[in-house]
Amino acid sequence: MQLGLDILLTGLSIFVIGSHAVVGKGHFKSRQMPAGANLVSAAVLTTLAVFLLLLWSGEAPLAAQLVALALEAASLWLFFRTIAASRDGALHFAFDTENPVSLVTAGPYRHVRHPFYTSYLIFWTGLAIGTWSPWAIPVLVLMTVLYTVAARGEEAKFARTGMSEDYAAYRARTGMFWPKLG
Repeated sequence: MQLGLDILLTGLSIFVIGSHAVVGKGHFKSRQMPAGANLVSAAVLTTLAVFLLLLWSGEAPLAAQLVALALEAASLWLFFRTIAASRDGALHFAFDTENPVSLVTAGPYRHVRHPFYTSYLIFWTGLAIGTWSPWAIPVLVLMTVLYTVAARGEEAKFARTGMSEDYAAYRARTGMFWPKLG
């Protein structure tokens, strides 16, 4: 059973990262790939390699691997819902120096300001759980910090646009990565 789940989790993980790369490349409208986005790509590939090494070098409880599969599937669902909601938004890659040209508030954006990053964090959390290794925790924290820095930079760019007031109101009613409670 362990071998089958390791294979399934590995395959799903590679599929999710591949989907992010292929679909994202066609979705985002940056003129060129920003250096920071290249850093994120390198971090993603390194993190995937570390997590797969941890997955295959240890044993995880059945429940942990099932939770990991469920979280990865949820992450993929959220990613594609976010793609659909922002199709006409002309969004840029992470760390692009260009200011945003639109404010997307439909679909998952109704609840969180950065649903792409939320989907990525759900994915990494699932894979970290699936490894069942304490070594996954600092790697997950590092990815969380990277996405937080990217998100804060994107939010700062809205202040330099004519959408600054709309964005401030949007920010007041939504969470950054997780929906606001109450």
